[in-house]
Amino acid sequence: MSRALTSYGENTFETGYFALAAEKASSTWIIDSGASHHMCNGSQNRFRTYSRLSQPIDIRLGDNTVVQATHKGLVQVQNHWINALHLPTFHYSLLSVGDLDIHGYRTSFETGRCLISDPTNQKVIITGQKNGMLYELDTSRCAPDSILAALVTSEGKKKLSIAESRIWHKRLGHLGDAAIKSIINGYVDDGSTCEVCIQAKLRRKIIRVPVQRTSIPFELVHSDLCGPFATRSAGGAQYFIIYVDDYSRHTEITVLPDK
Repeated sequence: MSRALTSYGENTFETGYFALAAEKASSTWIIDSGASHHMCNGSQNRFRTYSRLSQPIDIRLGDNTVVQATHKGLVQVQNHWINALHLPTFHYSLLSVGDLDIHGYRTSFETGRCLISDPTNQKVIITGQKNGMLYELDTSRCAPDSILAALVTSEGKKKLSIAESRIWHKRLGHLGDAAIKSIINGYVDDGSTCEVCIQAKLRRKIIRVPVQRTSIPFELVHSDLCGPFATRSAGGAQYFIIYVDDYSRHTEITVLPDK
């Protein structure tokens, strides 16, 4: 285990402990109460957005060696997206408890579990468990990329355009604006009218017209011809015609070999 120091200009901050004993990079995230910033290892493909830092950040390790972070971006952590520095040579990624606290997230450790709650509704969004003396993120909590692409931490949150908001409205089955805002950060309600929503809520008015029934038998007879059928009857019939007397409802059926 080694302690790392992060340097921002003239200031130096402890970034906590992380393991260096692994033979190759791991996708495991370590929940670090001493790290000053989230740090992600591995390739650039792990990031949704990726940009170069205006000034490189020095990461000083316990053996006094320095690793520079030159890029940052949005990376997925369970059901959330966070801004993290890219340190491709690190064996593990670090989730900074201090960075989460700055942005209002609540982190609690108890009975070998770690729970991180959203600052807006206190709903648990990230979980971890104790492994040895370290707390690691659970790997089982994951949601579809199509939905998580719009869920970012407050640092990475951006306001969606009206066009993007309308697309999300359609993607979510024309869900109400209040419900969409609760799951899609940056959703904008432009107050426009959705024709599909209006049509879906329209009710067709049924006008019931009284049926005028006949007063004597055979004043009105209903008939219908059915066929041809693929298989003829034993008598060679391929059609049948039905007669219904409107007054008495008397019914007769006649089979026909042809029309």
